[in-house]
Amino acid sequence: MIIGEYAACGTCGKNYRLRIQVGLDKIQNHNFHCLKCQESIYVKLAIGDGDNSGIIFGENCLQGTADDATPQYLSSDFFAGVDEVNAPKSMPSLNFMMDVIKKIGINKLNEIKNKKENILTGHQKRPEEIWPTLKKAWRMKRSGQNKLSESMIKKFSKENGYTLTLNLPYFFF
Repeated sequence: MIIGEYAACGTCGKNYRLRIQVGLDKIQNHNFHCLKCQESIYVKLAIGDGDNSGIIFGENCLQGTADDATPQYLSSDFFAGVDEVNAPKSMPSLNFMMDVIKKIGINKLNEIKNKKENILTGHQKRPEEIWPTLKKAWRMKRSGQNKLSESMIKKFSKENGYTLTLNLPYFFF
């Protein structure tokens, strides 16, 4: 499910039509850069009861209007490609599920569902749980401390049951 709200950049006033994918967490923090002034905009979706639930405008985020509002897809659970994030009707979560069904087949998906297993989030940590470790290992690798970086990644992989790899981009001109 996607919840919509109009918001505006607190710096330049650019309007956005937020399309926030309801995710798994009770509190879902989001941020994006304004397309006009490049300042960060922060918004939160709180899932709960009563006054503590709904969209909460954060730093540099104000109530907006529909006037020239640019769609902005936000999700803490699904990746949205560059061509999807500002598309008015994009549904990255639906696209993801369709890809899963294509890859493993609907029968296998039903079999997994019947076993109450979760192939999408079950054994893996969420991105915000992985990022501090990954960011530190990335910095170590970029600064030439490859052994330290590799030991951090190996420890993380052993503790979590899957392997992360760091591939630094190389640019050739």
